Amino acid sequence: MKALWTGPAQVAAWLVGIVVLFVSSPPRVEIADSPTPTLRLIQFGLTVVAGLCFVAFRSRNEAKHAKGWSWAAAAALLAAFALFGAYSYVSDHWTCQYDARAPMVTGSAYLPEAATYVAENPGLSCSDLIADYGGQTARIWDRGELTDRRLALVGLFSLTVTAFVLAALFMLQALRSGRRT
Repeated sequence: MKALWTGPAQVAAWLVGIVVLFVSSPPRVEIADSPTPTLRLIQFGLTVVAGLCFVAFRSRNEAKHAKGWSWAAAAALLAAFALFGAYSYVSDHWTCQYDARAPMVTGSAYLPEAATYVAENPGLSCSDLIADYGGQTARIWDRGELTDRRLALVGLFSLTVTAFVLAALFMLQALRSGRRT
């Protein structure tokens, strides 16, 4: 029975990973931001890595490999949870909700004009500050820092999704290999 569903389940896990990586909206630097070629390359590369696991599965599917696949699944799941925690923490500290779309990336130090504005308006929330600047975060924080933070967030998110997909693939491969006794 496992032979019937583990293969399709692996394909489904890989496809879900692809969909999540390519459909989810990364945090924005400006209102009209769209994913850059660099971001799409990162996502594509991680998708290929997960896909290459299928090659490894074909050559390592004997019963003697089931324990190794189980350990790989546990390690990937542990890494996925650690990466998810890191992404959640960094996302909470580096983004701010501006509208119903993806959150906006924020910086650590205000540009001089924005620092003056914030000093004159104590208690101003991050969302209100971005709204007062019309969503143009590069007028509030350094554009280079915003770009670096956006790339870091997209990288962490992509690695998190990839780790969860690999954990699922490895677990299914362990089940598939374990049936060959």
